[in-house]
Amino acid sequence: MIDEDRDDEEQKAVEDMADDLASITIDFCQNHDISISEFNGLMMAQVVRLYRDQGSIHELEMLLDHVHNTIVDIRRLNGEL
Repeated sequence: MIDEDRDDEEQKAVEDMADDLASITIDFCQNHDISISEFNGLMMAQVVRLYRDQGSIHELEMLLDHVHNTIVDIRRLNGEL
């Protein structure tokens, strides 16, 4: 994820972490014989559970709103909307 507020070194570190996570995700899916969609469902359920358990539902709503708005922006750029 590109963040214009980060300096180059911070941005590189974030990109490296994202690459590591992608590799771990692929390995996890292969080891457990699940699809990426199934993995994402498991992860989303875990995220919701963590926010709920911390009493942070408002922050979860803000996160999901941001995700939704990003999807809408991408669809607009792709001419789908």
